[in-house]
Amino acid sequence: MTIIELFFAISLPWLQGILIICLFCSFTTEKLPVTIVIGYGYLLGMVIVTLIIRVLPLSPVIISTALIIFCISSFALLWLRSRGTLSTSTITSSHLSQYKMSLSLMFPIVVFTIISIHVYLLACNIIVKPMFAWDAWATWSVKARTWFELGQIVTFVDKTTWLNNLDSSLHTLDAWHYPDTVPLIQTWLALMINRWDDSLVNLPWLFCFIALGTGFYGQLKLLDIPPVLKITGLYLIVSLPLINTHVALAGYADIWLSTAYTFTMLSLIQYLIIPSRAQLGLTLISACCVLLIKVEGIVLVATLLPVWLSVNASSSLQKKMLIISCVIVAAIITVITVLSPMELNLPYLGKFQIAYHPVWTAVMINYLELPSWHLLGYLTITGLLYSSFSSSLSVQQRKLILIPSAVLLGYLFVLFFLTQNYSWAQQYSSINRITLQLFPVIVFCLFLIFDKRFQNRHMLRQVT
Repeated sequence: MTIIELFFAISLPWLQGILIICLFCSFTTEKLPVTIVIGYGYLLGMVIVTLIIRVLPLSPVIISTALIIFCISSFALLWLRSRGTLSTSTITSSHLSQYKMSLSLMFPIVVFTIISIHVYLLACNIIVKPMFAWDAWATWSVKARTWFELGQIVTFVDKTTWLNNLDSSLHTLDAWHYPDTVPLIQTWLALMINRWDDSLVNLPWLFCFIALGTGFYGQLKLLDIPPVLKITGLYLIVSLPLINTHVALAGYADIWLSTAYTFTMLSLIQYLIIPSRAQLGLTLISACCVLLIKVEGIVLVATLLPVWLSVNASSSLQKKMLIISCVIVAAIITVITVLSPMELNLPYLGKFQIAYHPVWTAVMINYLELPSWHLLGYLTITGLLYSSFSSSLSVQQRKLILIPSAVLLGYLFVLFFLTQNYSWAQQYSSINRITLQLFPVIVFCLFLIFDKRFQNRHMLRQVT
């Protein structure tokens, strides 16, 4: 029976997410690859089920019934939109005709086979291993198990409030202020199997990994690049050691944040290349998911603004942005040389001790020598240098490669070189988890180098 319960625990939210995206696309009359619908649908569905849990009693029957009702309603609306038949105009599937019956067909088959075997082995690893310690054990699952055992959503507060309050319904945790989405995913699994299982509650992490690869590949399919490069991009993502570690030792929130932010930025980039209401909608939907997963989601969503303005703004506004950027850089240099150390208190994000910490050696060792990122560091440096100096790239192409990469690398620089979090780089610890949230976007930007759509000026936005 557990297998059936697990099947519904994963498939019901997934189906709901897919139906909502299909319904949204039916209003835009724009085509999306089925891989995008599947990948984005899983993330959206899992976030939706956590929202349902917040407002309904912790009963698997009640929550499942609500999901089924939502699925039926979404399907009915989609049926009405398509006038009795599910329209294929909203999604497109892969066709073998785009490949020649030769090595170009065999290569994707071999790669997909390898990835499938790898996913199976990851699933076996998750099922037989108990929950990993540290953040997975001490932060995220504490809320989930507490809610499951008590049968209700109780409030977590800081230690001071907990000590000074006689209310027995209050609980405390170091990360009490983090969003509840990730632990609610574990609570959902436990409710469906009617017991707490340290291994099975982490099964959604495996499917999040699958969704990340599927959605990423779907966005690659929209690029005008050879099919071999699309498969290579997928393999590059799913084969990186660190992301596989976060699946095999499931329980951390970073792979969820990585998936949500990757989907957000990739949809935005696609929208900036060729305007699409479907991609714009996916950007907004995924951005909401980012905000619901971790506190730093606020900062990540804020990084969308400079990317948007870099292509979408007028020439005068872009000049003003350049001036503002220079002022910001000058301010950072001033802080480093004159005012540091100083304390910066940001609402909701916390306090930061601002001072320059030259952790260059640790950062270079982490990205170029240690095995967590394999050869991605070298690939990134090579791709960004080529994009900066190559005369074969258009202005818009160069912008969409360099500006998102620069914004994300700048975020890492500020966090690890200018705050007290420099110790994370020295210890080779959270520098990897935070980079995990960003690296698929940079990889995607590098593949824009090969996108032939930029050669068709009439298809693209006019760069002003």
